[in-house]
Amino acid sequence: MMRIRLRLGAATLVFLCLGMLFSLPAQGLAPAKAGEEDAGEAQQARGTLNLVINVDESTVIDQLLYEAYRRIGYTITMDAAPMTYAIQMANSGERDSIASQTQGLETNFPNLVMVPEQLLDVSFPAFTREGFEKRIEGWEDLAGLRVGHLYQKTYIINHLPADIEGSIQRETFFELNEALLAGECDVIITSSTADMDMIVKEGVRYAATLDKMPSYTYLNKQHAALVPEVAESLAAMKADGTYDKIRAGEHRDPTAAKIVLHISSYYPNDPWDTQMQDGIWGELSAMEGISYHNIPLFSNRFRTEYERAENAYYAVRTMCLSSPPDLIIASDDSAIAFVC
Repeated sequence: MMRIRLRLGAATLVFLCLGMLFSLPAQGLAPAKAGEEDAGEAQQARGTLNLVINVDESTVIDQLLYEAYRRIGYTITMDAAPMTYAIQMANSGERDSIASQTQGLETNFPNLVMVPEQLLDVSFPAFTREGFEKRIEGWEDLAGLRVGHLYQKTYIINHLPADIEGSIQRETFFELNEALLAGECDVIITSSTADMDMIVKEGVRYAATLDKMPSYTYLNKQHAALVPEVAESLAAMKADGTYDKIRAGEHRDPTAAKIVLHISSYYPNDPWDTQMQDGIWGELSAMEGISYHNIPLFSNRFRTEYERAENAYYAVRTMCLSSPPDLIIASDDSAIAFVC
């Protein structure tokens, strides 16, 4: 695999031995003071909305929607699923919203209602194998080629030239990389929000960005009454600067504790991992305003780096909705490979 830049906002990944961590003064991890950042007044708590997002989307979306809903009195959960299932889950009402999609999704999924305030931009980058000779600069250059793309990417499907040789669909961008390298297609196309760095396998190269357009969040029609409120909340975030701060990785939920995320290599009852967790929390528990989360990679169960990363990814999204981690501790080889 090529070098990965893990995008959890703009948080810097810090790898520290325990001695270095514990040498930090308590005030170095002090929580943000109330009112330190004007992030808008939240209304009285109204409930929880359960959102779903495509597994390949940027975590910036999670943070934008967390703040938008917080301001109107809602907390959110965020599940990640392959695109096909994510759309179906939101359309069926199994989830209350799909986090980010291009305009027009409601044409094929009538139970979804678009929030008309733009969430982000989404671009459509294309990738080929290294050494592929044909130059690709736009949609028309795909003529005569075998094209791979994600399931249910309506915008991509509608813009493919009529004279492509054929197309394949996969659930994740990782699977598209594998198909490209296996010779099942000549070019792969995905979508990217918030200028997200794409993770590509060795032998895959970026070719061109074919298009760029707005993306929006969608609610299931049972929550249609919330559409104007969510739109106004997003607009207010843009007006007061919070939107730009989140995109730049400079915003923190003023009510949140400092987050220490510990990625361990094994499993919860493993003696080594247990001692590590006890030692870390034994020190952190004496500090105020610290939230400690442990995510085990289950190296005994998941044998490949991809399987371990995929399993841990869902937990990271769930635990770090409001803000990226302030400190990441990686213990043992599998954990270091995951965060690197």
